[in-house]
Amino acid sequence: MDHETIRIAQEAEQAKGRLTSSIGAVKQRLTPKSLANEAIDTLKEKAADTAQASVDAVKANPSKAVGVVAAAILLLFRKPIFGAMQRLTSKENNNGQ
Repeated sequence: MDHETIRIAQEAEQAKGRLTSSIGAVKQRLTPKSLANEAIDTLKEKAADTAQASVDAVKANPSKAVGVVAAAILLLFRKPIFGAMQRLTSKENNNGQ
């Protein structure tokens, strides 16, 4: 074999080694555990970004934040709140008669 053929064979062997290594790395990244870990890390980053954006929004508009929280409380506890209001108004009506 001449030098050119030997050099080409060596380059081909090196390329084959790089390809095998790349395939191994891709297989490792595509395992269910790796994919799940990557998804969890992405979710953590997005949650942290969202939390920071929320904190910044509350700092910029505290009165709006209070309104949103009050609306959420009313929405979550509407039945007990309105039930208590009805009981109070019915007691006032009965006491006034």
